[in-house]
Amino acid sequence: MRAAVLLACVTVAAMLVACGGDDTTTTSRTVSAGSPQAGRTVVAYTNIPQIDQALNNAIAGDEIELARITGYQQVACAETSEGPEAPPICRQPDESVGQAVEVFPYSRCEVTWVRPEQVPDVYQEAFDREGLELYAAYTPSAFATRYGTEYVAVVVDSDGNGVAIHTREGRVVFLEDDCDNLPALVAPERAANFIKQPEAPPTG
Repeated sequence: MRAAVLLACVTVAAMLVACGGDDTTTTSRTVSAGSPQAGRTVVAYTNIPQIDQALNNAIAGDEIELARITGYQQVACAETSEGPEAPPICRQPDESVGQAVEVFPYSRCEVTWVRPEQVPDVYQEAFDREGLELYAAYTPSAFATRYGTEYVAVVVDSDGNGVAIHTREGRVVFLEDDCDNLPALVAPERAANFIKQPEAPPTG
């Protein structure tokens, strides 16, 4: 039995967590069948697999795996794209105006639509940072629910800059940069219920 416990601790330590520490970061689980990450072992940051799957990859900076578990939107393309949350531009001659195309919403002060082949670059930009850690997690209120979001996890870097990861059924459906306003990502009106309460962010 002691050997089994020791082996478990070594396994978790290899994932950059230590036995006996904060109970939100010292356990791991194997994701069950039917999940985008079925069979993978993930650190249990929140004990909610639908959040932890994305968090593991974001904090590890694994943009390829994040792209694999991305959930896309079907949005009608247009000839031009102007203004906030403007439609994606049709790619001529293969796409016609009004045709539904597969895109991912990414917000840096306003929402833009990202094509699937560009998604890994977006994740790299968002998560290629020093000292990323979980800052807060919550179920969104109706005010903050976008693109069918079930959960929101906010990560911050060592300078206190944040990114909100919106997930649904274990897939990332929306990515939201804090736009130099981290408190806005965790404002009380955005959360129906906090899974992890925000604390004072790093100040660099």
